[in-house]
Amino acid sequence: MTSIAKLLKQAIERTAKKQMRSETEALRRASARYRRAVADLDSRTKKIERQLAFIRKQLSSPEAASAPHDRGSHRFSAKGLQS
Repeated sequence: MTSIAKLLKQAIERTAKKQMRSETEALRRASARYRRAVADLDSRTKKIERQLAFIRKQLSSPEAASAPHDRGSHRFSAKGLQS
């Protein structure tokens, strides 16, 4: 009788382990998917921050500030437009 009980116990353990493995595998896959999504968002955020820093640097540089003044300093005369 004890051998039947042992066999039944082993069968139940195998079934339970198989069930736990399948549920754990689904959770592992979901976790990996979420980690990839977080890594993608992190890289996109860093890229946008680099672009923002570049734009801020361009706007704060003295060349960008003097550019509008240069446009107004060029003048045309009728003498220069003669052919």
